Amino acid sequence: MDIPKPLRPLGVTILGAAMVIGAIFVLLIGAFSVGVSGLAADYIVSNQLVEQNPMLPPEVFTHSFIETVILLIGVSALFVGVVNLLFAYGILKGTEWGRLVVIIFAAIGLIVSIIFTVSGGIPFIASALVDGAIIYYLTRPRIVDYFRAPK
Repeated sequence: MDIPKPLRPLGVTILGAAMVIGAIFVLLIGAFSVGVSGLAADYIVSNQLVEQNPMLPPEVFTHSFIETVILLIGVSALFVGVVNLLFAYGILKGTEWGRLVVIIFAAIGLIVSIIFTVSGGIPFIASALVDGAIIYYLTRPRIVDYFRAPK
């Protein structure tokens, strides 16, 4: 007799969908950064934005340096977007590794949010609440049972 697959809880679907949307957004930012890194460096150099800031030594912040930094930011965002899609896949497929990885990253996000909030970063309160809610939700017995059930 076949054991029926458990139905995915609505909250898991919502979390997975939010993760996919977030990953797509990060991928778009990464692709845009990679695509415009040269143009952005041209703009920064031609408008003398580095020279206007006494904290930035112009001999260090050359065109190639600025372009490389923007390119690295874009490539990093592409990597993060792909990894987030993998995590979303794990959540939507109901894998235990997906649940655990999301809990770990939410815990890291919660700690970082608390540190920034305590140091005066009010916008991080929302992030801390979201990360806390994710941890709380993914550790509820019914949700844990769903992820541990054979699929």
